[in-house]
Amino acid sequence: MFRNFNQDSIFIFNPNNKINKHSIWTIYCTQEHQTNKKQCSLQKQGFFLIKTAEIDLAINVSQSVERLWQDEDQHIRIDNNQTFNTNSIFKDQSALDIVNQMKLGTIVNTRFSAPSGTHEETIDLNGFSAAYDSMNLLYNNLGK
Repeated sequence: MFRNFNQDSIFIFNPNNKINKHSIWTIYCTQEHQTNKKQCSLQKQGFFLIKTAEIDLAINVSQSVERLWQDEDQHIRIDNNQTFNTNSIFKDQSALDIVNQMKLGTIVNTRFSAPSGTHEETIDLNGFSAAYDSMNLLYNNLGK
């Protein structure tokens, strides 16, 4: 597992895999200078996780809430576990449950509906635990 750091972001990938946009977990953290509000995100393909003081933890499988089709569910399934569904974003306990399953899992299947149709992805979870732990470490150290 390699980590590539710069001032605001980290890229985590397995050196045994061909490096492409589908193999890298990207972490990006910022702190607003006027209010000191912190925010970190963790992303791979269409999967997007965000941590802030206001939201705590939220997950979106379409990268952009604007891409979602109104009143259509987003779906996340880790390995052969039960599917999580929401018509907005996953947050609070459901987001935490998803993260806990992802730490132990090997793949996550996602699906969402948008005006352009139904979109499905299969995402390899290799490196997720290291990326999630690194994101939390960065978040906790912002502004120190």
